Amino acid sequence: MRRIVFALLLSIIAPAVALAADDNGGPGACRAFGDTYCSGLQGPDRRACLDRNADKLSESCKTRLTGNEATGATGQSLFAPCRADLQTYCSGRQGDDRYPCLKTNEEKLSPACKQALPGLAGN
Repeated sequence: MRRIVFALLLSIIAPAVALAADDNGGPGACRAFGDTYCSGLQGPDRRACLDRNADKLSESCKTRLTGNEATGATGQSLFAPCRADLQTYCSGRQGDDRYPCLKTNEEKLSPACKQALPGLAGN
């Protein structure tokens, strides 16, 4: 009987703890949302799925996905025009490492990213 009660309590508490962890903006900020919307996907496919479902994600998950970067007047990440280029040429780069990588690959970048590049310095 105690095991059943314990299992029942655990099944109620565990999801709440996972969602609370999502709200702190830490490394698990998108875990519950990824499990909900992108189950079975990993790596770049999971990230692309989270990007497609951005309107359903918590604010802490959105912040985590954008790398806490500055946003423009629309609230969209300043790096948004370069998202595909970042994945192609700068995979795995985060934070301050993104701009130098884009600058190094400037001649290969998409026109939208090239246009946004000057505004990305220091972000």
